[in-house]
Amino acid sequence: LLIDETILGTDSLSDAPASKLALGGRYHIVAYPLAGDLTKAILRPVRKVVVAGQVFQALGETLVSQCAKSGQWDLVRILLGVGVTCPDLAKEFLTVCGRVSGSRRRWAQDLAAVAGRPTSMVALAASCPDPQPLSDFLQSLREVRQVVHLDECRVDGAPLLEFLAKAFRWDLVKVVLEEMEHEESLCTLGSFKALACSEAFICPPQEVTDLLNG
Repeated sequence: LLIDETILGTDSLSDAPASKLALGGRYHIVAYPLAGDLTKAILRPVRKVVVAGQVFQALGETLVSQCAKSGQWDLVRILLGVGVTCPDLAKEFLTVCGRVSGSRRRWAQDLAAVAGRPTSMVALAASCPDPQPLSDFLQSLREVRQVVHLDECRVDGAPLLEFLAKAFRWDLVKVVLEEMEHEESLCTLGSFKALACSEAFICPPQEVTDLLNG
């Protein structure tokens, strides 16, 4: 999209060096074209950080997500066992801006840009030093027949299994692969392929290789 140097409500940027730097940032397009002129648009700067990522790491929208973020995985298992639905952390806090679609859409875009925001309960469990929370969590979901789409669980943009392999968390990879035997609860086709083709999968432990080959 090409626009001239004039943004609605501001002076020309040609004589404002400090303002020129702002053109290198990201903008939401509020209106285009402006009054039929294809060279003009109304833009709203995108704030790089709306809320610090640490806030979303410690604050949950629901009781079960708050327990998970607080490391209370025993309580998470109890809540799932009595029928509480496992929350989708990728959709957490999306409705705090009301029901106006435009506001919610812009809030969702800003929220997605927050670094360090947990987007998956599985990935959150996998971030624990001990593999037991992940094992217990996956087992709890299996017992209540809540399906886990592992392909949607990503950490730093990488599929969960691939991320864990690169971090040499073979203990967690083993936990997931063992759960793969229960096809009714884990959907892992894409993640399985990503792991098998990953550069991290060069010298895995023999027990992990056996699980993959099995």
